[in-house]
Amino acid sequence: MPAVAKAVSAELSAFRPDQAKYFSDNEQMFEASLKPWLDDIAKFKSDHPATPVADYLLQALGADIKTPNTLEMAAIMTAIPGRRTAPLRTTC
Repeated sequence: MPAVAKAVSAELSAFRPDQAKYFSDNEQMFEASLKPWLDDIAKFKSDHPATPVADYLLQALGADIKTPNTLEMAAIMTAIPGRRTAPLRTTC
């Protein structure tokens, strides 16, 4: 998200150089607003390394997960270097 904010700020500044400070200030304010969220993510990663978060979070929220198992497995297979077999999905 910070990279997107930086790119948007740069594009808007190029389009309206007279407002560059305004765009830059808003970019910095946005990035500062992410700090608590990014701190929580860092803590979670530290406390729970290698936890498959997406499915667990979606299930906890009661979401009806529509991602086809084949797509999920393909994503896992490409995301884990050296992985040769897909793990079995235990929930639907």
